[in-house]
Amino acid sequence: MKNEDESLTSSASGCVLSLISIPIGIALKLFVGAKFWGWFVAPVFGLPMPTPATGFGLLLVTAIYYITRNPSDDDRTTLKRGLGSFLSATLSPLFLLLIGYMTVLLIRSGY
Repeated sequence: MKNEDESLTSSASGCVLSLISIPIGIALKLFVGAKFWGWFVAPVFGLPMPTPATGFGLLLVTAIYYITRNPSDDDRTTLKRGLGSFLSATLSPLFLLLIGYMTVLLIRSGY
């Protein structure tokens, strides 16, 4: 009985983490997209900053070309999958922001 309770708790925790990672991931991607737009697109083409709705639309357009495949037959628990989803949704945009910021610093230095 204890294993069933632990398994149910683990599954519920994994599902909650997965559900939490969706809005956090979208918000982070919108933030990073707005930063990239302001750093790279607006100065070059003279375009204004997009509204949040337009930014979300651009996020959807780019998501069409970004396909992830998670094998359904992996042996990870739901908690590990949920934690992986959460870390991917939060760390990936932050890593891209770091790379973008380093690029801006490189551009501003005249390189």
